[in-house]
Amino acid sequence: MRRRDFLRAGAMAEGRLSWVCGFVLGKDTENYHHAHEFVDAWASARAGRWLLDNYYYGHANTKVNLEGIDPSLVEGFRLGDPSALEEPKAHIDRYVPRRQVYNRVWEEVKAA
Repeated sequence: MRRRDFLRAGAMAEGRLSWVCGFVLGKDTENYHHAHEFVDAWASARAGRWLLDNYYYGHANTKVNLEGIDPSLVEGFRLGDPSALEEPKAHIDRYVPRRQVYNRVWEEVKAA
């Protein structure tokens, strides 16, 4: 299925399962300023546009220029909608106090 057909088929109709990632800087890092420059560059609107153009990959920077991007991509991923990653449109992983219990029970289900 082509990307455009995938988006038109309503692949996002039931909301998004959001994945949040980040960068880590060890406490003993000697050249931390290089890491800060790297993260600043990665978080830039320019990098966000590059990721959209080359990988059809989303980006957290809402100042990415969406002009010239395939309209089906903008619509399908709701790139112009700042609330796209809020409940109930997206389900972001969060702290679950009993997660270990749920994980143990899930392992039992899979082993059955």
